[in-house]
Amino acid sequence: MDKGTIKRELFAAVAQLSSRGICHAAKWVAELLESFDDVRVDLTQPASDPRLRESSDDLEKFTLAKTYFDLKEYYRAAHALDGCRSHRSVFLRSYSLFLAGEKRKQEEAQENGERHPAVNRQLPALKDELGKLHAEKKLDGFSTWLYGIILGQFSEQTILLPREELIQDNFNAKKKFEVVSTKDTVDATQRSVLIEAIKLYPWNWSAWVDLASVLKDAEMMHQVDNQLPQHFFKPFWRAHSYLELQQNQNAHEIYLELLDIFPTSTFLKCQIALARYNLQDFESAQEIFEELLQSDPHRVQNLDIYSNILYVRADSAKLSHLAYKASTTDKYTVETCCIIGNYYSLKAEHEKAISYFERALKLNPKYLSAWTLIGHEFVELRNTSAAIAAYRKAVDINPRDYRAWYGLGNTYELLKMPLYALYYYSRTCALRPYDPRMWIAMGSCYTLLGGQHHIENAIICYKRAEYNHDRDGIALRMLAKLYEDRDENKAAYYHKKHLDRRDAEGVEGEETIDSLLFLAKHCKAHNLLDDAALYATRLLDFSGPATDEAKSLLREIQAHKGLQQLSSSIPDSPIGINSNSNSRWGLDGDDDILVDPVGQDSPRIPISPIGASSGTPQPWRRRNILER
Repeated sequence: MDKGTIKRELFAAVAQLSSRGICHAAKWVAELLESFDDVRVDLTQPASDPRLRESSDDLEKFTLAKTYFDLKEYYRAAHALDGCRSHRSVFLRSYSLFLAGEKRKQEEAQENGERHPAVNRQLPALKDELGKLHAEKKLDGFSTWLYGIILGQFSEQTILLPREELIQDNFNAKKKFEVVSTKDTVDATQRSVLIEAIKLYPWNWSAWVDLASVLKDAEMMHQVDNQLPQHFFKPFWRAHSYLELQQNQNAHEIYLELLDIFPTSTFLKCQIALARYNLQDFESAQEIFEELLQSDPHRVQNLDIYSNILYVRADSAKLSHLAYKASTTDKYTVETCCIIGNYYSLKAEHEKAISYFERALKLNPKYLSAWTLIGHEFVELRNTSAAIAAYRKAVDINPRDYRAWYGLGNTYELLKMPLYALYYYSRTCALRPYDPRMWIAMGSCYTLLGGQHHIENAIICYKRAEYNHDRDGIALRMLAKLYEDRDENKAAYYHKKHLDRRDAEGVEGEETIDSLLFLAKHCKAHNLLDDAALYATRLLDFSGPATDEAKSLLREIQAHKGLQQLSSSIPDSPIGINSNSNSRWGLDGDDDILVDPVGQDSPRIPISPIGASSGTPQPWRRRNILER
């Protein structure tokens, strides 16, 4: 399809989406049009696809209802369309009733708080009405998409159906509510309905996004991909789905390919920044966000992620400026509230930070980042029960949010409940098996549990972390420590790797002293006297008990060398030194420690609720290792 045809279709799609009040999809398509500035087309010509042409049925009533809809008078808009049978009238009437129910649901949530769960009371009637029309094949792509959303509401929440059943409780008559959950029975139906909606009208980006949100894993994504129509939105959906499923490298590659086709798309640039943020490439992600702010200075969307990057990098000056700029642009948005909350959190004013995150949740109770960040703040305040409640709310909203699962594990580790912590850490490893921080957290739990079986599992976890390029060097240090009492040669191998890493980074400290001391003793025990002297000599540069031990080792080494020289001067002496050893560490050439310690035959990590941590940063400090 040529760019001229794509541009004509996108213009028609923006008009159709806007006329039906699907604002986010209309904005997304309009931003995509930015990349077609150099393409000239005659927009007076109608789009070639008949689905992009509007009918004039019920035009007067539809126009009146749309004005009410724009003013958020949803019930009035729905009433104005009573009796209308055109596709767009049916959609706008149903959509108005749905949004009216959502509006009332938020009001009830504010009024009742946690006492009674608020629900959209329009859903049962809408589900029945649209379900009947769907069965009769009378819905267009927009109404089919709305039907899929309604089915999703049934899978995400429990619906309270009031029953006039009187029960006796302390001699008071009360109304009983029957709780009906339909989550397990509608997921597959919802996916099939959303796929049908995309086939009927593929220009509705919101339908693609909603479909990605109900995918459970990459295998399911590939199955759904085969059922979707060939459309130029499909690569965008693939990349978005990969990003949702934490397959960040795959998403990043697709977005880079799309950027070559749509070079000025702010959406693609922002998604690339999100992928790099998830890949912990904070510097590159920050540069992209700064470029976006230069080209679009009043942008607020996704700037909460930018504030997370500034928080992790402890850039208080830029975070302060971003908070001021966002508050002057639009003070009452969830992104602005989270930016200001991050600013106060960086200043260690955790109560103020919580108040702003709570403000974000008042604006959008399903705003995932706010729940996770509130949990972080409560951990800092040592309010573990409130932190656990916040993290649980986050995983209820999105079970793929590894940060919330990690927060739960971290909190239970703080409570010294390693079995619970290990279960939640195992969920993060399942979501991000390539992230070394997740394996280190699991390894720390197994280490704390102790016992031969748990220590073996801890070693496997730390090897997985090292195999996935642990940037902090925790895995090497813990492997060296765990092997000290189990296999001295392997312990020496990991101490040497850990020491080489610290030397390359120019870092010194207690860990360097421990490795030097162990290696000096190990080399002396294996008659590698020159190496032992080298390590012991380096210890003299440090202060403390290690210096005295190094001096003692050097005296022993000199004495041992003197004995060797005396022995070598006596002819036919039975005492000699074997200089043909295959390994500096006393290992024979076939020892597996000389190759990649995490091979294809590594035992599987048991993903079950069993373990917490020792020798790693304190659990409430590990949040500085894990990005927000």
